[in-house]
Amino acid sequence: MSRPLGDGRFSLRYERFGSDERDYLPQDRNGEHGQAWTANYNLTVAQHHQLNVEFSRIFSARPARQERGEAVYQEDTLWQVAYRLFF
Repeated sequence: MSRPLGDGRFSLRYERFGSDERDYLPQDRNGEHGQAWTANYNLTVAQHHQLNVEFSRIFSARPARQERGEAVYQEDTLWQVAYRLFF
C-alpha cells in the first residue's frame, strides 16, 4: 500500500516468506518461515536527490539456528536510511 504524504510518499508492506527442506543432507538444514512488516517514507529533496527512511519488523523461525545455540524463533527490528542520487 502506498500513497502520497506531504512532499513524499509513504508505503506499507506485509510479506510472508518461507522455504522448505527438500534435500536429504542433515548438515544443510534450510527450512525457514516468517513474516515481516515494512514502513517506508520516500522524499525527493531536489531534482535527482532522494531520501528514504525505512523501518522493518521481522518475525522468523529457522530450526537450524538451534545448532548454533540461537533461538529458533527470532524477532528482528531493522532501520535503514538511504540517500539516492540519480543521474
